[in-house]
Amino acid sequence: MKQLHQALGMAEHGDGRQALALTNQLLEQHPNFVPALKLQGMLLEETRQRAEAAQSYQKGLKLAPNDADLLFKVGVYQLVAGDEDEAIKLLLHHVRLEPKDGDALYYLAQAYHLTHHDDLALKAIKECVKVEPNNPSVWQKYGELLCSSGDNETGLSWLLKAQQADPTLDHIDFDLGIASMKNMDFQSAEKYSEKAATIHPNDLKALELLASAEVKLSQWKDAEGVFERVLALKEDDVPALLELGHCEVELKKYQAAVDTLQRLLRLDPTPVLAHYYLSRAYIGMGKTAEGQHEAELHHLMMEQLSFSRSFDSDERESGIRGQARQFLAEHREGEALRLYQEHFKGTSATLGDSYVFVGKVYLYMGN
Repeated sequence: MKQLHQALGMAEHGDGRQALALTNQLLEQHPNFVPALKLQGMLLEETRQRAEAAQSYQKGLKLAPNDADLLFKVGVYQLVAGDEDEAIKLLLHHVRLEPKDGDALYYLAQAYHLTHHDDLALKAIKECVKVEPNNPSVWQKYGELLCSSGDNETGLSWLLKAQQADPTLDHIDFDLGIASMKNMDFQSAEKYSEKAATIHPNDLKALELLASAEVKLSQWKDAEGVFERVLALKEDDVPALLELGHCEVELKKYQAAVDTLQRLLRLDPTPVLAHYYLSRAYIGMGKTAEGQHEAELHHLMMEQLSFSRSFDSDERESGIRGQARQFLAEHREGEALRLYQEHFKGTSATLGDSYVFVGKVYLYMGN
């Protein structure tokens, strides 16, 4: 303990290198001394040796599985590493020991969100808001998670509250742009995403959001420029090529559109809309036969997709229809929607499809 306090003193006086050397020496003599492992992890973090720090914390956690600090540290490292399930397990354990830890609740909400458990993510972030009611970062996360769960109006209000309290919050403009887009406020979406793309000029998500807003506003020239920026950062990006081709058609750059869309189809022959835009481009160039051919291809592919999607969906829906009827009979509509979303997780089904399904079940019930 004397050596440990000596190392702590060195760290507090800014001599991290010497503190780490003394801590390492201490652990050579006592490799299972948990306080020294925690200090070693902290000192390694300060020198940005995060992988080594994680190893120290993990070793400490094996020796002290109920240590709240180590549960939090290892949980966050697991979240950053992409193991959300392990992060949830560790952070939940920590929260049981420290139920008023706002940081742990924040990261737990994020882990739930990344595993598509938005109901649990909202529950965790609501607890976090109670614990830290004046924290703009928590307001921002609450707004983001509300929007992800479909409550865009309430989410937008929390995001605006966070921005007004602290305009420097990381990615606040992007979050506001997403919320505005979901609310069909495309002008606001363009304004916020343009600011986000200015702050982070190489952020593909911000650029894609900006371009999407400009497409919605029929600002084809501006959107064309942004999609070109996306492709400069991520060559052969299929969605960007598709939308660039769309912009070029609208701008009557027909040969450029044909070149872009043919490049796209060489990379991925499945985007159905590419044939629709190619049809328009060829007709714009006066190549009627080629345009008609592409239009027929588009029509045939749409028919095939519609039949396949309908058949597959009906087959899969039959397994949950009875439970959904029970939920709706008990006025538990939210649970019926979540039932569909969980059942179809990993498929091409969208959030909108869950509402169509619940609508169909209501119809069968005579409502």
